Amino acid sequence: KITGARAGAVYLGDTFKTSTLTIRGGIFSENFSQVGGAGISADYGKCFNLLGGEISDNLVTASPANPIRGGGVSVGSCVFNMTGGAVFDNNIINNGTSTSSEAYGGGIFISGNMLFSVTGGSVFNNNSGDKGGGIYLGNCREAASKIGGSLEVYGNTIGRTVEDRDVSNVYLYSSCFN
Repeated sequence: KITGARAGAVYLGDTFKTSTLTIRGGIFSENFSQVGGAGISADYGKCFNLLGGEISDNLVTASPANPIRGGGVSVGSCVFNMTGGAVFDNNIINNGTSTSSEAYGGGIFISGNMLFSVTGGSVFNNNSGDKGGGIYLGNCREAASKIGGSLEVYGNTIGRTVEDRDVSNVYLYSSCFN
């Protein structure tokens, strides 16, 4: 169990460009970050595989107008695969409020012209200020990327009022899928 981290529990950055992070179990809970990915942040790596485990009750907060991404998981510029595990009860607060328009992906934020496959596990009860309370997908390679399978996404919220509540669970940036 990793808990109480003040700069995110796990960071896979540019030093680990050829590394693969695979999580099959464990708990990443009650961590904090001022940028994103309070549970796990993977940037510039070869691959991040989430096969099991729990990423929960993490908090990302920033001020006053810094964009923040991924309350539980933030993935950019690497291949991301999720076939299991649970991402839940994560929260993003920007500028002292959970209604900020610069807070995306309360549970999982995926972006950076990369490939992803999210086909299992569950993402629930997360909150972001704007888009993708559960999952935010942006700037991906649409040809091989996929979402679906046995993935369960439910009960996520965003801080602002919208007519279409579906954006509170999964937000697909227009360049992801045509």
